[in-house]
Amino acid sequence: MRTLISRFKWIGIALGILLILAGLTVSGISIAIAAGAIDGSIITIILSIAGAVLFFILGAIYLAAGLASSLSNFFDPAFILGAFCIAAGVVLLLERNEVANIIIYLIAVALIAIGGVYLIRGVQYIIYKSDTIKVVLAFVIATFAILFGILALCLKDKLFIGINIGVGALIVAAGIIQIIATVKGKY
Repeated sequence: MRTLISRFKWIGIALGILLILAGLTVSGISIAIAAGAIDGSIITIILSIAGAVLFFILGAIYLAAGLASSLSNFFDPAFILGAFCIAAGVVLLLERNEVANIIIYLIAVALIAIGGVYLIRGVQYIIYKSDTIKVVLAFVIATFAILFGILALCLKDKLFIGINIGVGALIVAAGIIQIIATVKGKY
C-alpha cells in the first residue's frame, strides 16, 4: 500500500478523507439510534446508502493498493480491509432496516479481523527478527482489537451506542493520521 500512496499522494489524502467521512457516518448512525431516529425512517436510508458508497470506495482503494504492492509482499492487510469494506457496503445496502444490529456485528468482525492481521504481522516480525517494540506493539494491538471485538459481540445491547461512537471517532482519527502522514511523506 505504501508504494501506491508514495507514488500518488492524492490517494492517501482521499483515503484519509473517506475514512473521516466513514467514521462520521458510523457515529452519526449511532447518535441517530440513541435519539430514536433509526426505525425505518429516511435517515436510515440516507445513512445506509452514504455508508455503503463510502465503504465501496474505501474497499476499491484498499484492493487497488494491495494489488499495487510488491509481489514479494505475500500478505498485505489491504486485501482484508478492502474485502471487509466492500462486504460492509453490500450489507448496508441490503439490510437497511437492521442497520443497528448490523453495525455492531460489522464493528465486532472488523475489530477481530484487524486483531488477526496484527497477530499475523507480529508473527512475521518475530520470524524476520524485527525490533522488539514492533513485535510487542503488534501483539498488544492484536490483543486489544480481538478483545474489544469479542466484547462488542457479547455486550452489544449495553455498549452499542458507546462502542459505535468510539469506533467512529477512531476511524476519524485514522483518517486524520492518514492525511498528515501522506502530506508529510511519512507513508
